[in-house]
Amino acid sequence: MVRSPAASVLVPSMKSSLLAFVLSSSLATAAVVGLACAAATLALALSGRALVGGTVHLIAEASQGSQVVLTPLGRLVGEPDFGPVSAAILGTGEGLLFGAGLAFGLTRRPK
Repeated sequence: MVRSPAASVLVPSMKSSLLAFVLSSSLATAAVVGLACAAATLALALSGRALVGGTVHLIAEASQGSQVVLTPLGRLVGEPDFGPVSAAILGTGEGLLFGAGLAFGLTRRPK
């Protein structure tokens, strides 16, 4: 074990530890799967499918007195309402987070 100068904690040396490889491999896998899921959800959103954000917006619009509508997100990207561009951006973020979280959870090895 060597002492890290930055954090003054014991960290395993690079020669004797496989932890650095496993962690980087797990993060790389999570990044690749996250990007693949983001691309898939972007394609779904551009084809007109309502993903989680779009579904929440449709339910909120149908409910009287609801304040959960996602219209402000549409205004951030220059749309008058929650439109296709907003849905595509939100859907891509949903897919990225879902894929990365799923892959990281499945490849993480607890101590």
